[in-house]
Amino acid sequence: MKGKRTKKITLSISALAVVTAIITVVALLVNTQNQKAKLLADPEIQKSMEYEQVQEGDEKVPNTDYVQFDAFFLRDLDGDGYAEQVRGMCRDINKTDTLYMNLNVLTNGKLVDGKITIKTSNMNLSTAIVEDNVIKQNYISNNTTEIALKDINNGTQKLIYGTVNASNFGNDTNKYSQVNSVVLTGKHIADDGTETQISKKVDFNVDWYGSVTASISNYTGTQNIEEITDENKENITLNFSVTTRETTDDLILKKAVLEGTIPTVNGYKPTSVELTSSDVNFEYDEETGNFTITREASINEAGIVTKTVSDYNTFNFKVTYPYELYESLTGDTLSLIVPVKAYYEASGKRYSGKYKTGDVIKAAPAVQKVTSVKSEKSGIRIRWKPQKKCDGYYIYRKKKGGSYQLIKKISNGNSSSYLDKKAQKGVSYYYAVKAYVKEPYGNTYSKYKSSSAVKRK
Repeated sequence: MKGKRTKKITLSISALAVVTAIITVVALLVNTQNQKAKLLADPEIQKSMEYEQVQEGDEKVPNTDYVQFDAFFLRDLDGDGYAEQVRGMCRDINKTDTLYMNLNVLTNGKLVDGKITIKTSNMNLSTAIVEDNVIKQNYISNNTTEIALKDINNGTQKLIYGTVNASNFGNDTNKYSQVNSVVLTGKHIADDGTETQISKKVDFNVDWYGSVTASISNYTGTQNIEEITDENKENITLNFSVTTRETTDDLILKKAVLEGTIPTVNGYKPTSVELTSSDVNFEYDEETGNFTITREASINEAGIVTKTVSDYNTFNFKVTYPYELYESLTGDTLSLIVPVKAYYEASGKRYSGKYKTGDVIKAAPAVQKVTSVKSEKSGIRIRWKPQKKCDGYYIYRKKKGGSYQLIKKISNGNSSSYLDKKAQKGVSYYYAVKAYVKEPYGNTYSKYKSSSAVKRK
């Protein structure tokens, strides 16, 4: 080696990453490369065509000719501009749909003690229903499970609707696809005094799908040449790690996968490629240099995840080349390209499998809570705990029995309070805050939790 010029080896992990080895120091650097792995469940219309369509006469209620009730979603199945009524919905897990419930008391008598019960398995029904001649009280809620009715005279028709959101699935993969229902109960009293008990159950499918985003994080490390060369100068060993993250946090993860290629350089193949990480399946092809690393969840026969896959995974490599590779260098630098890609698969009863690269989509913010509301001299002060990686907040206000109205948009994710100067003195208000993040296709919003009532002094 005496008299030779100083040489170095540059090793690239992914398209932008660099790992360098020089005669005195080996520096390892893995740069970031983001990929989007999006779960394909399109088109939603094709899924909707599997659901039962509402037919004429389906609105009839057993044992009476004077009460009608049905529940449905709307979809334009044939593209003619007119929506069909279907008993099911398929939506991205971050989006919503509208459930319609149609109640009709016909030409005889009245319906008394009426009640609509919403029985949910994988959804919540958000409503902003106010009291009227049919509805017994206000139902302003993110999770309405029951709607009480007043006595309803004949000749009355009422369309009731609410917004369907995904509920918390926990580790239950069955929750992606479930049958939910609404039940009408009550009593019909005919004009001649005849009483008939009313009960009708309407089932409907709710199917959710989502997306996963895989990113590869930075890694930097430095080693002396003596630490990577064995005692007899027969081998050079590089140690490095690759960390992947799933950042969308939409779905229950089924597996984390890292794929790549350890290259042959100047005709020298690695003499050894090891993965020192635990709880993984490592496959390496000595001929091609291709490797696949898989960390997989365990799911029992009931569809419950018993061993989860973390959204944060680090894979540690130990790669050995013959020392002759170093001695074969004729120039100052040799680049070794080690392409890698990461992706995650999500668990789901019906939606799992195909992925494609695309835009990076951020995780939806967590439920935003109001930490305090207090009347001050100039108005009512609302405070909340800001969320990381949040782009801003929407502030809502309502009076008792009313519905929330947007009063302020704040385009600063670090904000933690707002003074409502337009609140009227002597009036009690409720407040809610929604966090949002900017997306390639629009904003994604958090759910909210209402504040307690506060009166401006």
